[in-house]
Amino acid sequence: MAGLAGNAFKRMCLEAGLNKEAQDQDQYMILFKNDYTPAADDILADYTEATFSGYAQASITGASWSVTTAEPAVASYAEQEFISDDDQTPETIYGYAIFLAMDDTFVGAERFSSPQVIQNDLDQIAVTPRIRLYQKV
Repeated sequence: MAGLAGNAFKRMCLEAGLNKEAQDQDQYMILFKNDYTPAADDILADYTEATFSGYAQASITGASWSVTTAEPAVASYAEQEFISDDDQTPETIYGYAIFLAMDDTFVGAERFSSPQVIQNDLDQIAVTPRIRLYQKV
């Protein structure tokens, strides 16, 4: 299942495609631990970021996305791993969200099909970020 794309990001895609404004910025990905269902108008404050020992945001390089042109168009990125570095209180992770590094614009998010728990040293969550865009007519 591919993640939901945010409305602000859809607008940016159209503007960039029409050469209205050059877009060349990187993103970051977080894991979120609040039981939240992503929506197209989300902002960073809608997500409670993971805090387990060893966690760090993943840096995403804009130029490294792979994009398919079939409907729906899908952008995918290399798998990102988040690894615990200690035994700790269990932390439930519900999904991931991606934001633009320059201004925290919501790019997209995805809930996992089932929550994942981090508790022990070397527990890990591997995520292959995906964003899909549909054309409605």
